[in-house]
Amino acid sequence: MKNISIAIQIFIVSLLSNPNVINAQSTWQKLANFNDANAGVWMSSSPNLNYVITSDRWIYHNNNTSNEWIPFVTVPSFYNVGSIKASQVSNRVFCLTSSSGIAYTDNFGASWQNNNLNSGGGTSGFGATILAYGLNGTTVLISTIGAISGTIQNNLFVSNNNGTTFSSLPALNFYPTGFHFLDNNQVLSNTANGVFKSTNINASGSWTQIGLAGMEVTDLKIDGTTIYASVKDNNTGKVYKSSNSGQDWMELTGLPANTNVPKIAFDAINQRLIAITTSGVFVYQSNVWTNISPINSAHELILTGNQTALFCGVRVNGILKVDATTLAVEPINNGLIINSDLMAVSADNQMYTASSNTSFLSKLNLNNLTWTSQTMREDLDFTRNISMGVANDGQCVIGGMHFIAKTANQGATITTIADDFTAPLAPVYDILFPQKMFLGNNGSISMVQHTVQDYIDYSPDMGATWSILFQNVSGQFPAFLNFDKVCSGLQNHYILGTSMQNGQNSIAFSSNQGATWSTLPNPPSLVRDMFIDRFDQLYAVTNTSIYSLNTTSQQWIALNINLGATASNKVIEVKFDYNNKMYVLIRSTTTPFNEEGMYVLNEDGTTFTQTPFEIVNGQTLAFKNLSFSNNNTPVAMTSLTNRDFEIEGIYFFKEGPFLGQVSNEIPNLIVYPNPASTSVHIPSLENRTTTAQLITISGQIIPIAIVDGTFDVSQFSNGFYLLKINAEEASKTIKLIIKH
Repeated sequence: MKNISIAIQIFIVSLLSNPNVINAQSTWQKLANFNDANAGVWMSSSPNLNYVITSDRWIYHNNNTSNEWIPFVTVPSFYNVGSIKASQVSNRVFCLTSSSGIAYTDNFGASWQNNNLNSGGGTSGFGATILAYGLNGTTVLISTIGAISGTIQNNLFVSNNNGTTFSSLPALNFYPTGFHFLDNNQVLSNTANGVFKSTNINASGSWTQIGLAGMEVTDLKIDGTTIYASVKDNNTGKVYKSSNSGQDWMELTGLPANTNVPKIAFDAINQRLIAITTSGVFVYQSNVWTNISPINSAHELILTGNQTALFCGVRVNGILKVDATTLAVEPINNGLIINSDLMAVSADNQMYTASSNTSFLSKLNLNNLTWTSQTMREDLDFTRNISMGVANDGQCVIGGMHFIAKTANQGATITTIADDFTAPLAPVYDILFPQKMFLGNNGSISMVQHTVQDYIDYSPDMGATWSILFQNVSGQFPAFLNFDKVCSGLQNHYILGTSMQNGQNSIAFSSNQGATWSTLPNPPSLVRDMFIDRFDQLYAVTNTSIYSLNTTSQQWIALNINLGATASNKVIEVKFDYNNKMYVLIRSTTTPFNEEGMYVLNEDGTTFTQTPFEIVNGQTLAFKNLSFSNNNTPVAMTSLTNRDFEIEGIYFFKEGPFLGQVSNEIPNLIVYPNPASTSVHIPSLENRTTTAQLITISGQIIPIAIVDGTFDVSQFSNGFYLLKINAEEASKTIKLIIKH
């Protein structure tokens, strides 16, 4: 009776709601950038610039006096960049990759070079796995992993021309974590078993252990003949100092109890050491440790060219700055935009977004367009968001490693409804891992947590109790090789997966709460996906069309929509607004095709109106994660083939402004010529004077004035620049090339 009552309430609400009719004037308009809720995972600095790789593997830079982070022009996605190091003698920035060895750029990502370090060089095939690397002037020292069995022989390479070419050195018999130069010849390496030293890296490459044996040395910092080392000793974080190049070591006692000191930084001008620990951030000066921040989850720390310290971590929202004079800590997150993967809008008009690379949950209040962010499950050492959806009561449900949480009270309350102790655990992983989480119209949660899972976890009461909805039984029909989707209504459950009987996609259904299962007849072509509307009507998506199921005859009825002939690179998303009106998003993953766009079911209930995606900056402005505000305004996030921070963001589909908000970007900005040799013209800025900045590849910021929409570039050197224009409390940054 309770479920029937809920259905009646939904039906009454839909009748009373004012329909939001989408007409020919409605367009996709940018609502906001993603909230500045990103995690820095690696940092480095040169004399004037600082660099960070974020959790979504994008690279940003800023200068020593700026709080704004500027993204690189591009970062090849196949690099899957890891750690980052900036040269102290050039504009070159190095980073590790997952398959292309070591890569570098001299112009903020406008162009890239890489070296796979296969026998010392080459740029084809998969690159060697790099263990550690260090820079000293134009010298680059790199260790790659050797054979995985037998005697330890990790390969060592050196470049004396800033990474252009490498030559081989004798192999290492230990596993380095990092390389740190005492001078041009002497090098230290921190390892999981103490500190090793080479007295002449270019001559012999021989290494000797010089101290802290048996301890995991997490970081080293060098000041002349003085060396500071952070270590992990029997699950306790400590800091040691040597005043004679590593011959003798003494502990800097007084550091509060902690389990790890991942990074340290030494300020030679002020003679103080900064350490990030699992008990907070501390400064050692005049033989005393002083706490300057309670943040205990940072793992990256650098000292900038003006003695300011920056720290961050995968569980830390943004980048934190330690003022060089006052030691005050403040965030500097401007521009550090997260590339969200997940989005959902709750019935109380709150938009939730998250990246699958972080544990942050960002919320945009659609009633007043204000952002807030928080870290999910602070009590967990490591977690990340992996799934998101809207429950039958309209609230958002977030699935993450080790937890499932549910929102309430416009996001003021987020309650854990399942965890490792109360929910079924994933096979193999042995943790709660709801990577496929499906929320039913009946208030249920279904989960598939691992590819080897031959059953479906099921909670009929939003995490209070758990059972198994379906399980493969040997010799019993139906059975599935894998599960793609579960749709649960008030009466019926549906499962889409690859049939074990014929190896094709198949839909099974149960009308008795999973006690028995039958297979539905297939539509005329292979089922790619299935969806259920607010009244339990089932729809199947094929390569070319969408079908609705007549539950009485169990026959499929084709809808009057053309999804296009292209099949291999197509993504189709079907959603229903609060009036149960159908919307269809069709986008390409590679090659564009004519049928891309959004389709809206017309009032006649039989035809669709298509709004094609626009072409912006040379690429299709495609969307994903379609949701609806509580007045049925469609909202979606961009799904771009190539990252483009100028157009990336959240959009709404409407004739007028969303809540009458004023855009924080300058519209219709056309800059020509580009490349430019003498002058640059911006038509939309004619008849006024506007301030702007040119940012060089070395990070130099040059103030300029745009008068009557024009400014002179004849005195600037050839090269790549970023042009940041400020006008009427709005701003925009574009790429500009000067070529005489």
